[in-house]
Amino acid sequence: MAADNARRRRPDHRLLLPALQVVGLASLWLVFSGKFDLLHAGFGAFSIAVILWRTNRFVVSKRRPEESAALAGIRPLKFLAYVGWLVKEIVVANIDIAKIVLKRDMPIDPALVRFDSTLGTDLARVVLGNSITLTPGTLTVEIEENRFLVHGISADGATGPVIDEMQRKIAELFGDPVPAKIVYHTAHSIGGVVEPRR
Repeated sequence: MAADNARRRRPDHRLLLPALQVVGLASLWLVFSGKFDLLHAGFGAFSIAVILWRTNRFVVSKRRPEESAALAGIRPLKFLAYVGWLVKEIVVANIDIAKIVLKRDMPIDPALVRFDSTLGTDLARVVLGNSITLTPGTLTVEIEENRFLVHGISADGATGPVIDEMQRKIAELFGDPVPAKIVYHTAHSIGGVVEPRR
């Protein structure tokens, strides 16, 4: 009886993903069209409906049970907070990259860095990999199980505190335990080997 009551009280997030898709696609439509009249709103609604209908067959119907459980565990407020934080980090990284590019000597030392993530699900690791790639100056090259290979514009950039903070926030987002601090295994630059930061 208590288990049934707990299950009843638990919020149902099955509609969270479609709702986020609608909000995201509608926002993009409004930004890119710049039109707010009834005709363009109708075109936008029709386009969003077609996109959701087509992607539902590939995204939802083929989803594994563990992915559905991970999606159901996402905390909506934490998700919004994470998106806001990520946008801020993208803006900051863009400014940093612009400063590097505008310098006469262009202090760039590209590096490949490996580290192990302690995130508990494939979905959480995919979110981490995509977040790293979205942040200018870093690119997720490979994810194999829980091991990441990341390319950075410099070894310092690829092993900085942002990725640690990213992993911690994603763990909170999915309700995972607080992850341990990342230990970077190797860092190879074009000119040779860079000592890994710990």
